[in-house]
Amino acid sequence: MDKKYNQNTYMNVIVDFIRNTTYKDIPDGVREVVKYAFKDTIGVSLAAVDTVETKIVKEIIIEANEEMEDVSAIELALDGKGMERALLFGTMSHVLDFDDVNFTFQGHPSVTLIPIILTIAKERNLTGQEMMRAYAIGFEVEARIGESIGGRQYSQGYHTTSTVGIFGAVAAMSALMDFDAKQIKQAFGLASSLAAGSRKNFGTMTKPLHIGYLNQNVYLLSQLIKKGLTATTDIFSDPISIDTLTTGEKLDLSNIYKVGKTWELEEFGIIFKKYPCCAYTHRSIDGVLELVNKYDISADEVENIEVIVHYHVPKVLIYPNAKTALEGKFSMQYCLAAALFDREITLQTFTDENVHREKIQDLMSKVVMTVDKEQEEGSGSKEKAATVKINTKSKTLEKKVDNPIGHPANPFTEKDMHQKFTMCLKNNYESAVIESLYGKLTSLEQQQYNSILKDMLYQK
Repeated sequence: MDKKYNQNTYMNVIVDFIRNTTYKDIPDGVREVVKYAFKDTIGVSLAAVDTVETKIVKEIIIEANEEMEDVSAIELALDGKGMERALLFGTMSHVLDFDDVNFTFQGHPSVTLIPIILTIAKERNLTGQEMMRAYAIGFEVEARIGESIGGRQYSQGYHTTSTVGIFGAVAAMSALMDFDAKQIKQAFGLASSLAAGSRKNFGTMTKPLHIGYLNQNVYLLSQLIKKGLTATTDIFSDPISIDTLTTGEKLDLSNIYKVGKTWELEEFGIIFKKYPCCAYTHRSIDGVLELVNKYDISADEVENIEVIVHYHVPKVLIYPNAKTALEGKFSMQYCLAAALFDREITLQTFTDENVHREKIQDLMSKVVMTVDKEQEEGSGSKEKAATVKINTKSKTLEKKVDNPIGHPANPFTEKDMHQKFTMCLKNNYESAVIESLYGKLTSLEQQQYNSILKDMLYQK
């Protein structure tokens, strides 16, 4: 059998990449993207400290530990026990839906990697280079597995951030724990029994909990494998290969052979979010905001808003009549109504009170979403554009957006990232601490984790 189609080698390719990739092997440009990912993920995670989801998970952890004194969510997420840190920080990282995305992987990469990396870093006082190496390894592994099976999983309703991302997290953990080949294979095997997450829970508090459980489970399995627990050593081989198990089909997994040869972090990169809502809304939000601010459009003069999108978009944005802030994050109608009326999309956009505004509900009814004929199902097209048309009583204004702000083709500048980071932390941290932490993450390759941890724990 040609190696390209030899399923028995996929696991070995991944093992070799984890075991043999050094920090020096990571391209310079990739290192810069990785540091952006740490800034972004730590920022959006710390911004979620006062959310209901964070408070619920924190309370459950404290109630399960009868002797534990009441501590802040930040202290528990960064300074608690291993599985508690992984669960809470992992949940916090995805609560706001403000974290980055990659569509080769078919999900949110950094929340599957950075919480478990920080959890292990606390125990080992890792260097920045060790953390960056683990991130790059985990990202590349989950990108290539996602490229092979993520699309089919996602279309069937899986939340691939967790069902595929868990394997990236295991790769990152294995690199940090210096697992041998057998341990890595068994860690992947155990993870295959813990991979879970349904898109039916998008727009609810359960979605970020998928990521909390992912990170908690990877920490747990790291300890189990270290103590000798066994599991299957090849999730890609027949019978019951991971592709067949999760999609019902035998898929071509040959993209896994790109691992270590073509860096996804260099070839495409990461989309960093400008807005704290589903990435499938961002092109359209950019379009509305540009038109509104350029032509000074009043909500009262708008008859309707047409938005023409890729066929995936209406399948993911499943709340046309959003009634809660969480549903609003997955509602094209709410996001565009808010963008038109408020002329901005911020963290404050997504409150139940703002969703319930009478004027917003009226505007939502005027948003019509249709599928672009060039991006319809069966066309083979990836999402490549969204077109917004604002029809007023006197004219039609149109904007086509190819790449949203934060896309590698329309990238965040250092100023953009600094502004987002500051916005995320300003309610709970002094300016001097924010600047100190940002500076350390900018020079992450020169840092030790304990120095970074000190700043993260230093709240107002």
